[in-house]
Amino acid sequence: MTDTAAAADLLDELTLMPYGPAHRERATQVVAIAQERGDKGLEFDARMRLTDEGAMRGVADLALANFAWCAAAYKDDASLVTGDATRAQSFFWQHKWMPGILTGSPAFDRTQIDAVLDDMEATFRDAGLGLSAVASARFETATSLGDLADAERLGEDLESLPRDDYSSCEACIPAGYVDLELLRRDGAAAAQIAISAWREHQVCAHEPETMLARTLVAMLESGRLEDAAEAFDFVCRSSRTEPDKLLNMALAAQFASLTGHHDLALDLVERHVGWLAHDALHERAHFTAALAFAVVLERYVACGGSADAVVRASADPALAAVLPAVDEPRTVADLGRELWALGEGLAQRFDERGGNDLYAREVAWARALVERSWEVPLTQEVFAPVSIRRAAPTTTQEWFAAAVAANVAYAGIDAIEAATHVLASADAHPVQRLRAAAIRAQHAGAMGDMATVEASHEAYMESANVLGEATVRLAAIVASEAGPAELAAAATEHADAVPSTRARALVRSANESIDLQLRSEEGMTEEAFAWAMERLDEAEVIVAPDAVAGLDEEIVQDAAFARYAVLATRGTLLGRIGAHEDAIAVFAAAEAALPGRAVTASVAGMRAKVREAAQDPVGAGAEHDRAATEFAAAGFGGTAAFAAFESGRCAILAGDAERAAARFDYGAGLWGTSEPLPFAVRWDYAQALLATGEADRARELAESVLEHELAQPQTSPGSLAQTRVFLAQCMAESGDQGAGEQYAAAARLFVEDGAVHAGAEASLRAAQFWCGRYQADLALPELVYMESLLEREPEQFLTLALLDLRAECMADADDPAWREVLQAARAHGASLDDRDPELRFLLRVSDWLRLIDEYAVAAGVLADAAPLARGLEEDFIWVEVQARLASVLFELEDTTGADAALAAVRGRAGELDADVREYAAERGAGVLSDWGRDDEEEAWWELFED
Repeated sequence: MTDTAAAADLLDELTLMPYGPAHRERATQVVAIAQERGDKGLEFDARMRLTDEGAMRGVADLALANFAWCAAAYKDDASLVTGDATRAQSFFWQHKWMPGILTGSPAFDRTQIDAVLDDMEATFRDAGLGLSAVASARFETATSLGDLADAERLGEDLESLPRDDYSSCEACIPAGYVDLELLRRDGAAAAQIAISAWREHQVCAHEPETMLARTLVAMLESGRLEDAAEAFDFVCRSSRTEPDKLLNMALAAQFASLTGHHDLALDLVERHVGWLAHDALHERAHFTAALAFAVVLERYVACGGSADAVVRASADPALAAVLPAVDEPRTVADLGRELWALGEGLAQRFDERGGNDLYAREVAWARALVERSWEVPLTQEVFAPVSIRRAAPTTTQEWFAAAVAANVAYAGIDAIEAATHVLASADAHPVQRLRAAAIRAQHAGAMGDMATVEASHEAYMESANVLGEATVRLAAIVASEAGPAELAAAATEHADAVPSTRARALVRSANESIDLQLRSEEGMTEEAFAWAMERLDEAEVIVAPDAVAGLDEEIVQDAAFARYAVLATRGTLLGRIGAHEDAIAVFAAAEAALPGRAVTASVAGMRAKVREAAQDPVGAGAEHDRAATEFAAAGFGGTAAFAAFESGRCAILAGDAERAAARFDYGAGLWGTSEPLPFAVRWDYAQALLATGEADRARELAESVLEHELAQPQTSPGSLAQTRVFLAQCMAESGDQGAGEQYAAAARLFVEDGAVHAGAEASLRAAQFWCGRYQADLALPELVYMESLLEREPEQFLTLALLDLRAECMADADDPAWREVLQAARAHGASLDDRDPELRFLLRVSDWLRLIDEYAVAAGVLADAAPLARGLEEDFIWVEVQARLASVLFELEDTTGADAALAAVRGRAGELDADVREYAAERGAGVLSDWGRDDEEEAWWELFED
């Protein structure tokens, strides 16, 4: 949409966009356009859209600033509003939100709140409006401020007032009385009101989920446990992706804790604690959330959880707006203390404004809640392995164990740190120094730190020298470029060397021989595999417990480490040749060889790879879950994150987007914000998020993937095209007008890559996006480009889609030639050998024809679709066609034809499958209800229920 667009078109564009960053940006642009044009009405409407978003999405300063402008403009020139019924409805309705925003923060005193209420009443009186909305605002303000007597009086007054056009909705009114009952400390009454409103499907932007969240504990206290569990699920489903519903998710976390689901409760804290930074002025929600989260954390420790467990996402820099800034994630104990302090500080500020102790009593109630509990089964799956902050080692033995664990966990920085401590310890055993030097060299090399690698090799040889001549000679060969055969021979020749060094030489010879064989022209052979396995057999004998019995304790421990390496290598090689069950069995022995969480986790990761090779993504995902759990418990958060990412990838392969998103969320929480997520992870994560309805988050990741690809000169046009298509999908779901441009850009890239039909499909998507937003001026030229592609490489189904969309766009642009194009599309569809695409084409055409009131043409299309659906035995579609046909004919006042369309369905009632019968019952009854045929509707239900 260009800056020269008409005001109505600009407002239509905003109306089609969902709230979010894209909407705010475009609305702000429209404000600037209006100011440049001097169009005060357009600016007024655009600012009202910004006010709507601020109020509905918890951006209080946005709502206050834009409403203040509109209110001042109205006082300056009332005709701006009084001359436009739609504008008036929105403007007067928005008055209702302002007192609530002000009471939500102690930054606004009672004088300011009273002034806003008085101004609202004066405005409504001057405009000749009813005062129900004013009464609601005063009632809700009194309950929020803790003025019980005023709240009770105003609640009675509100009930006596007649409803008018600005009365609160059927969900908001009971929400106000829920707050009143909670102020009275009558939780049972509050719960009853909330549950009744919910069961009666009274819905608005934040209800009934908010009143249900506020009464979850009341439901427990009044014994309504089944209602509470069901309400908890509803609250989570309704609130989990919207930061302005922080209060709801915090109270849900508290409920999970109180009902004994501590892992779920902690997971909900980790997922949503970052929302404390969402809206600086929504401090009432911050207060409630801080207390609820603090209850969860204190109960977590009291019920057996570790106080040193790390809370993912608690180091988010944005939290510095409400909590002290930190460089690393907080522990459960630390975050709990800070949240209690935050809640108590807010309580003091609110009570100072209110002149009472309402909020101090809320703090005391929350403190007492820590000691309470109920048993309520919940169905929500949780993936929230607890990550522990490792205690710093203090002895050489502890540092050596830490180096081994970090090595197994692929935690390079930790491994280098621990190994360095061992090498610096005067009391380290030579074999510990030998192994520490090898570990440090390995990880330093992976990081490209060649100076540390060289120093580690020197330390390695010094340690070997202490262990005897045989070990020195073997160590020199191991440190060289020796090949598999030479390594194996050296291990045999130097029988007096340290057992673990001999075993590792054989392990390396086995691994390198397999790698060389796989890179050869002949590939893997039975003889080559057998040779490698023989080397591992030798190694296993060398470090067997009986073989090292009686040696120094440190040598025995290092032999166990080497035995683990032997068995892990054996299992990995068996997995590579498809001996999956044998590999799994060997991994069990590897886990037993070296007890410890890091080993358990690492072995689980190995099993996962074998199960994935066996085409078992579900089993592989479960193994990655275990790996993530054990790595996190061992304090290796980075490795746990990678395991979670792998589990998420497996879940995508298994088609379980919800499971995938949960794993990616967990891993991302551990990963933190200091570095971007790995490129491949961002792509998979974005796919999972889009599939679970979180388009805004998916879009951010997709944009980062595209940015990464654009920075790589070797990225192919086809890869860029696929990324742009995915980004366009995310943008389309989140209402971003740029989606069409991304689809169009992808089309050109596909063509550049030689994929003409893929380019045509992307071009079609661009045109569909623009046409769906009534932007025929963009859609029609894109269809011309698509047509040029199909002239190069014809494709009959894409041609049908092209003609269909062109007709729709032309109709939208009031081009009468659309009828000719539609006729050409119908003729093309009828010529297809496959009739199913034609049927679906006719259904789609009937949709847009009805939208432009072309009922006669729609009736003809549907009349052709009915026998086609019947012939294809598509009973669901046939029922839908007949219902649409009846509705269209009713519009044309052809009751005989409409009755005949429904009679056709009625006549087949007995032969339709049960699921089709149910659908037919709903659709037919819906049509009859729409046209006021209530008696026939009842008979219709009875017919299909028999």
